[in-house]
Amino acid sequence: MRDSFSKISTIFRAIVDLKHMQLQKILLFCFVILSCLSMKAQDVHFSYFEMSPLTFNPAQTGAFSGTLRLSGHFRGQWLGSGQFTTPAFSIDSPVIQGFRDNDWIGGGINFYSDTAGPAGLKTSGGGLNAAYHFGFDKNYSQVFSIGIKYGRISRSVDNFTEFDFRNEDRTGLVDFGASSVAGVFTDNGELGFNGGSAADYAIGFLYKSTPDKTSSYELGFSVDHITSPGVSFAQQNRGQAGNDPMLPEECRLDPTAPECNMGRFQTQENRNIRFTGTAGMTNYINDKLRLSPGAMIQFTQQGFEAQAHAIAGYLIDPKKGIVLNGGLGVRAIGLADLQLFLGVEMKDIKVGAAFDLGVLGFQQAPGFQNAFEIGATYIIKVYKDPDVDPVIFCPRF
Repeated sequence: MRDSFSKISTIFRAIVDLKHMQLQKILLFCFVILSCLSMKAQDVHFSYFEMSPLTFNPAQTGAFSGTLRLSGHFRGQWLGSGQFTTPAFSIDSPVIQGFRDNDWIGGGINFYSDTAGPAGLKTSGGGLNAAYHFGFDKNYSQVFSIGIKYGRISRSVDNFTEFDFRNEDRTGLVDFGASSVAGVFTDNGELGFNGGSAADYAIGFLYKSTPDKTSSYELGFSVDHITSPGVSFAQQNRGQAGNDPMLPEECRLDPTAPECNMGRFQTQENRNIRFTGTAGMTNYINDKLRLSPGAMIQFTQQGFEAQAHAIAGYLIDPKKGIVLNGGLGVRAIGLADLQLFLGVEMKDIKVGAAFDLGVLGFQQAPGFQNAFEIGATYIIKVYKDPDVDPVIFCPRF
């Protein structure tokens, strides 16, 4: 078994063993291309995507030096108008050694909840993650990882009346047979729908290279929602429900009345497959200054997103390991926005914030159009006392 893995690792090393300058050129080309692309809105996205690794690639599970990693992330945008919020959380760890001496297996869990609009249209997902990491030498200068995720995805609406009244164009999302929806609702407060959940699968690949002490590189690719899970949160014929509280009082006596025929209501039935690619590098300019460019591309059947940023870190206290981070980026999703990054690190704790500043098309929208994020990661390291073989003390030596 170990001989087979050794042959596989030798072949893979021959394929991916690029020279230092060649890999730099490839990544730089990716950053330039991604920053020039135009995009449309699609699945969950974060500006500071490095702060939420398991959200986008299960191969990141356990891909760090430490015992346990805690990651938390929150994004809010269009507050006062659309009320979009997205919290995410994950826990992962290198669990056990793999088949070879330099391999290991990581495990973890992740969760996210995306809420959009005054109706509280919520999409929740996450699950169990596992990854196998192939280390090609004892220094782990090159590591190739394969990860999988099994989880659940679900949708719900907290206040259907808000959703109904504020969205005149329901093409592709809601199908109503009645011409006037507002006229058939009674004043019965907030009405919510809780939908079922469906199995959700993802697979990811990750390659990390650390050719020397001053630089490191990373390339990742993942496919999420592989089976296009159904995420309908409600589907019913309310015209046939004589005691449905959403219908007027008259419908309880005569459900066949014209004002009671609201047709069939349903959401979009399937979550589209999402493809995600990431690239990143870190170069130490000197003992205190480093530069970390990063890029992400995501696309589904319905939309496309790309972003690129560069974050600089400056070591202000070597003893405490305090680093101040700051940088700029750009995202395009049909419309464009600039990104501002700020953060601080103290040894194994990293806190970062990102702000999306609307540049093109957002200025005429109501409310607070700009988005903000805050994230944190904490790598817990548990040290084990080494086992030392006893030595016979002899005064003659």
